[in-house]
Amino acid sequence: MSLKELEGRYKGDALFQAGSLVELLGAYNALIECAGGIHPGDNAGDPGRRSEVVSLALAIMKRSGAGKVILVEPEESRAKLGVQLGAIW
Repeated sequence: MSLKELEGRYKGDALFQAGSLVELLGAYNALIECAGGIHPGDNAGDPGRRSEVVSLALAIMKRSGAGKVILVEPEESRAKLGVQLGAIW
């Protein structure tokens, strides 16, 4: 989707604010809607896609009740953030 498609609905800064949510909503949609959700006690994994969306995905998984969230992340600083969010590295 291009921001051009949203120009009729949003004006000025609101257009860019709406655009900034696309990646975040995509993570939620992939984890909760497309994958069938996360149920209390489920184990979940994240391959460490080297983006801030990983942090969001980990938070969604933990808050959705995942028992263990396993993070595969080669960069130590991102892995440490994942551990702070409740992942196992």
